[in-house]
Amino acid sequence: MNNEIENKESTTKFSLIKNIIWIIKLIWKIRKSYILIELTISLINAILPVTLAWCSALFIKKITAGEYHSVFDQELLLIFLAYISLPFIIGSLKVIYAYVLNQFSVFFEQYIELSLIDKKGEIDIQTHESQEFHNLLLKANENIGRLMHFSDFVSYITGKVIQISIAVFIMLSYKWWVTIMLFLAMLPHLLIEIRFGQLKWSIWDCKAETKRKFSEIKRHFSILGSLTEIKVGNLKTYFTKSTDELLTEFNEEIRSNEKKRFWLKLSAACTEHAAEAFLVFYLMSDVIDKNIEINIFIFLISRIVSFRIDLNEFFRSLSNLNTDSLFISDIRKLISTPKVIRNGSRKLKPHTPTIEFRNASFSYPGTETSVLKDFNFEIEAGEKVAVVGINGAGKTTLIKALMRFYDCKSGEILIDGIPIKELDLATFYSQVAYLAQEFPRFRLPVKQAIALGRGDEPIDEARVVDCAKRAGIHETILGWKSGYDSYLGKEFNGVEPSVGQWQKLALARALYRNAKVLILDEPTSSIDAVAEMAIFEELNKLPNDVTVIMISHRFNTVKDCDTIIVIENNQIKEMGSHGELMGIESGTYQNLFNTQKDSYETQTTGE
Repeated sequence: MNNEIENKESTTKFSLIKNIIWIIKLIWKIRKSYILIELTISLINAILPVTLAWCSALFIKKITAGEYHSVFDQELLLIFLAYISLPFIIGSLKVIYAYVLNQFSVFFEQYIELSLIDKKGEIDIQTHESQEFHNLLLKANENIGRLMHFSDFVSYITGKVIQISIAVFIMLSYKWWVTIMLFLAMLPHLLIEIRFGQLKWSIWDCKAETKRKFSEIKRHFSILGSLTEIKVGNLKTYFTKSTDELLTEFNEEIRSNEKKRFWLKLSAACTEHAAEAFLVFYLMSDVIDKNIEINIFIFLISRIVSFRIDLNEFFRSLSNLNTDSLFISDIRKLISTPKVIRNGSRKLKPHTPTIEFRNASFSYPGTETSVLKDFNFEIEAGEKVAVVGINGAGKTTLIKALMRFYDCKSGEILIDGIPIKELDLATFYSQVAYLAQEFPRFRLPVKQAIALGRGDEPIDEARVVDCAKRAGIHETILGWKSGYDSYLGKEFNGVEPSVGQWQKLALARALYRNAKVLILDEPTSSIDAVAEMAIFEELNKLPNDVTVIMISHRFNTVKDCDTIIVIENNQIKEMGSHGELMGIESGTYQNLFNTQKDSYETQTTGE
């Protein structure tokens, strides 16, 4: 574990500078006026306290020298004016700065949220399915708030740099070694903060999977189905114990490092105060020896104390900035994650395309095992094709390759004769409706959830109703309180469809797309046999120019397809019509069909 943490730390040496440059460019892009206002306010705020301190020193000099004889002395009135006006200006600038910052925060947070959403939608499915990306996504989501803190710290540190620079100039004018002595005395504090900030991030980064497991367990307590099983199965103690173990594993090293940091910081604080005490003693000696006047003594003391406080705050902010930077690197990495699948430029004509797998083989990234081996088949425009086989045979993977969520290891897939790698996927997807096995449950008004099939077009309510009828969900929708205006999801005080009803809504959405190629992965897995038969009757009524590619475990639903592809051991074992495949003695399809025959005949007859 320690070696892993050290490796993590070695990769972060230049991340702070890169992230500061990145955040400044980002702020400039979003609201360049913010940087200009912030710099102006920081400069004024740095100058005014020094001016006020100098006025105090001047007053002491003049009053001790007996130069003032009346409170109405012109110079004294100017000092008085500075006393009452400068604090007001400083306070007003703080209010203005807070207002500008709050205004900018609204734009900044909105921009970042939209950027992350846009990026998540842009990234390839292949990337989304990787464990490394899941860990990165978790870290980015949990630390998005740090991004705003980081931009605040950049602004804050800018002001501190100006203040410290002025203090350094003043102290160098007195004794050059005073600045160096104070800086060296406070340097351990900075090194401690940076070191332990890096350790904190390194532990977090190495334990990202542990945090993901914790988040997954915690999520079950927010999902009604999971919570029901937890209660009925008396699993609360088990999950609570698992959560405790994961959090203990994650926090143990952090607590240990925080304890070490406490003792080191206490030692560093003693060093800082000892240095300051020495300088105060030295200045007092200079006053007694008449090397400096009392007003200069007071002015220098105020500047030394201010320098130590400002430098301490600067170091602390720099440490926090460095720590946040390590976490923000994950957000920057997420935003800059490249696409693995490079889009082609050849556009598909708006008609039903032919589809061909030519010696196509596929392995998932990071593995050598072939999930698809030398697939060769062609689907004509308007053909109804079923893909069957036992679990794990490679059926869903075939669809992922066809949709180009992944690229084939060898061979190629051709759409209308165009290699899919050369194809502009947007023109292909515009002609495809895809109902995945893990279909989304859009919590929206019913008609909108169906009309998302063509979300870039105005809602056609007549078409929504027609698709709902064909998917077998129309009568159910009419039974809901607000019909097609009903909101889906109890969390929005709406209706909560059953799993089967959700699937019918997803099917209605796929039909609404009115695509030339309809791809269905287990489209009726949660629907009863009678409703299923009605749905497939509707699918059989689709126009002759619509290609249907369907994965199903229920063989009674595929027997009317033009072509049935049987996959076994990641290869095409058999291919043909239902009659042709049933004619293969002891064939895979024949055996699987006969195995299910008695059960689905009983279901459809109601016996």
